[in-house]
Amino acid sequence: YELSKERHYVGPGRPLGFHVAGEWLYVCCSLKGLLRLHLGSGAIELLSGATGSPPSPLAYANDLDLDTSGAVYFSSSSDHPVALHPLAGFYDTMRGYLLTSLHGGTTGRLLRYDPASRRTAVLLEGIFRDTA
Repeated sequence: YELSKERHYVGPGRPLGFHVAGEWLYVCCSLKGLLRLHLGSGAIELLSGATGSPPSPLAYANDLDLDTSGAVYFSSSSDHPVALHPLAGFYDTMRGYLLTSLHGGTTGRLLRYDPASRRTAVLLEGIFRDTA
């Protein structure tokens, strides 16, 4: 790959995993979920921000991989949302990580985003602090 001199902002949130596929950069964002960024135009599309019924937010979306059909497999480490720092006013992934760890719950999930149906399915849940 050749690095582009152009920069694209995908925040707020923190990219915790990414994968380049053709003209697209797929990003697991700690705050928003699964995104993709068009490398040519810089356009950002939210692919999945929640799953289930009722919808459960994808907090701490982590590493990802794509299969040959274009489906995206990724993980969500917690069902606790990323915490807004009460004093500093920014989304603090470390604070959220610590709160989730202290909670001790098994809220990690393995997910599959299907581009044909534009739906996200839970493949496995009940994972302790999954980080892909």
